[in-house]
Amino acid sequence: MVQQPIDDGPLPVNDSPTLVKQRQLLNRWSMFALFFMSALATVGYVSNVLAVNELSAQVDLLKHQRDSLQTLHQSLRQQAMDLQSITRITHIATTRLNLEPPSEAPTVISE
Repeated sequence: MVQQPIDDGPLPVNDSPTLVKQRQLLNRWSMFALFFMSALATVGYVSNVLAVNELSAQVDLLKHQRDSLQTLHQSLRQQAMDLQSITRITHIATTRLNLEPPSEAPTVISE
């Protein structure tokens, strides 16, 4: 049986030393660029997370203020209803102003 030679592709070419140095330099700059881009991406991501956390805190603060204002609004509305109640007005009219309620309902005259 005859062995056939194995084809491993083209034979390696000896590159010149300047070409090898240029490739090494290019490889270093590529690694530096990759590191720099990943650092920029990390800084951008962290700043975005911080901005979102700050906005979330502001939303929570505004919700708390809204709830406080709604409670105050309800309280003031109830106070206004109490001040406008007919029993309070009738009591003030009879005690302070010495007014008497009418004995019979008023009649309406239509034309």
